[in-house]
Amino acid sequence: MFGLLLTVPSLLFLSVFVYLPALMSLGLGFFHYHLFGAQTTFAGLSNFEDALHYPIFWLALRNTLLLALLLVPTTLFGALTLALLLQQPGKLYSAIRTVVLLPYITPIIATSIGWLWIFNPQYGELNAFLATLHLPTHSWLLSPTWALPSVALYTLWHGLGFDTVIILSALASLPRNLIEAAIVDGAGS
Repeated sequence: MFGLLLTVPSLLFLSVFVYLPALMSLGLGFFHYHLFGAQTTFAGLSNFEDALHYPIFWLALRNTLLLALLLVPTTLFGALTLALLLQQPGKLYSAIRTVVLLPYITPIIATSIGWLWIFNPQYGELNAFLATLHLPTHSWLLSPTWALPSVALYTLWHGLGFDTVIILSALASLPRNLIEAAIVDGAGS
């Protein structure tokens, strides 16, 4: 009972800021809603049907799937690789773990401003680096070709630390006798 009582603040927060707005958004999808006080009328499924006929809807869906295809495998592989490298005990590894988690705990506004500066087509660090290598520069966030990979790179950088910590905690919870049995059976790293 005490454990359930401790979850009440989290459930209250989620209800007010996640579940209730999601339900309200879903409900508004069934109405022709006018922002400036005109008559709100029931639309049924026509709003959803109309969305299927907009080309921008299909473009947004395509971009979302592409972003997921870019991020999910690279995040899983990157986090697992980092977690396996950082699994060693020691002060140096603790410091490196902190550095890996730092992008995740830094406010997203601050990091996104920093990355906007990096991706800036005129004076950004990425184009300056490419220019020193005599490679072509780009308008990263303004280009239809490069905007999605740029956003994916920032998202990967920002979230990789959290996923690494989750995998590190899972690896730390593995029973030692299970690992020893695997070594006896001939399993390598």
